[in-house]
Amino acid sequence: MILEWGAVPRAVPPDEHQAYSGGGIPGAYAPNMDDEWKLKWKAKLLGQKSDKLRVEIRKSTDVSHAGSVQLVLVVFEDQSVVMSANGRAGFDRTGWWELTTAVSEAVSAMQLWRARQRGENLSPQYADIAIVAGASGE
Repeated sequence: MILEWGAVPRAVPPDEHQAYSGGGIPGAYAPNMDDEWKLKWKAKLLGQKSDKLRVEIRKSTDVSHAGSVQLVLVVFEDQSVVMSANGRAGFDRTGWWELTTAVSEAVSAMQLWRARQRGENLSPQYADIAIVAGASGE
């Protein structure tokens, strides 16, 4: 599995991070996590209460020819995807495979969440992702 559904541990206390994150520039973003977590595909299931189910995926990339950028992908239940970045995003072969796999996992998580809401029994191999995805909310 590519997606990390858990809470991201903070690298520094929030008040210390705020002192240097973006320097107060509107729209600037500096992730408060260590380098290992920046490179993970972090996911959160949203829209359970509003019935506009979607998965938000965040990742920092560092490809030599494109530089480092923060990506945000929003995967919707109809399998459409909206992607934003704070710069030019580049992917090597592995990064592109990870991106497409992350989107597939997000779609599966939403399908599993819906199945669970309908009371369907899930195969044990899918129970973990359904529990994790169902634990977050909006």
